[in-house]
Amino acid sequence: MKRSSNIAALAIASLSVAGGQPSPSSFQALMGQDEIDAVAISPDSRLIATAEYSAGDEGSPVEIWDLKTGRALRKVGKSAKAVVFSPDSAKLLTGDADGALRIWDAASGRLVAEARGHEKAVTFVAYAQDGKRIVSGS
Repeated sequence: MKRSSNIAALAIASLSVAGGQPSPSSFQALMGQDEIDAVAISPDSRLIATAEYSAGDEGSPVEIWDLKTGRALRKVGKSAKAVVFSPDSAKLLTGDADGALRIWDAASGRLVAEARGHEKAVTFVAYAQDGKRIVSGS
């Protein structure tokens, strides 16, 4: 279902731990896509990636945002249904509606690698802690 404002908001909360319980201490909103279907924060806490995909169209590019400023930095690909940053925060892995996995350079937005093998849309992606393996599901 589309939002009536045609703009999605992603709220980012900074957590502080008081008495062993995390609690939001500040909020920041990023505006951009119609709907946000997938989101990832880089392990170094510098970047956020958001993906929006609407069945019936070709989808929208993944947007990479600067977490500190809230500014959109670049767009990569299209039709991603899942996103995750590599453990070193240098790469962004997308799982796409066409069944492909794509790895992007997070700094430049350049496509680094592409792999196909899923017959359906990729809906889950993850990196191993060592950054040498990925896992995906459809």
